[in-house]
Amino acid sequence: MWLSETHVAWLFLAVSGLGAVFTLNAFVPVRRIPALFVPSFFGSWLTAELALHHIVWQAIATFLFIELGALSQWPGLLGMGITVTSWLGLLILFRDGHNTRHTFDDALADFAEPENAARLPLAQLVVPFLFRRRGVNVLRDVTYREVAGKTLRLDVAMPDDPGVNRPAIMQIHGGAWIIGDKREQGWPLIGH
Repeated sequence: MWLSETHVAWLFLAVSGLGAVFTLNAFVPVRRIPALFVPSFFGSWLTAELALHHIVWQAIATFLFIELGALSQWPGLLGMGITVTSWLGLLILFRDGHNTRHTFDDALADFAEPENAARLPLAQLVVPFLFRRRGVNVLRDVTYREVAGKTLRLDVAMPDDPGVNRPAIMQIHGGAWIIGDKREQGWPLIGH
């Protein structure tokens, strides 16, 4: 083997520590150090929103480390303890996020959901950043205005099957027109 069990155990401890840092950051993001604010924000956001995904990739990595002998040395055992503690934190994050559904249900109680409302496809839960959806046709870069010599364009998403008098959603992406892109932002909402 190209790595000894001692090296594997220390590497597992380091990777476990990194996973725990992401979990801890999701609970207590850095707010007072300007250089760390943005990375901390995105790290905590993606960890909290994708807590179960983190558990899955960490479980796969943990299995591989165990197969390579990480638990034969004390650093690997410590890493396993850190990993299990991190997973408990991730489960708490998932539970807390899942419980917000009650808040939304209460807020939207006066609005009846149609009986035939479309449900989120399983593929979108497993691969959350896959924005394409079957049954949705997209016309890209439709010119809607020219201002000061600049052509302004939008994308139009609509169902494949024809219809009349359908509701419309306008999604104007954030980023103060400096960051962000119409090809990414808003598609989870519009594709739904």
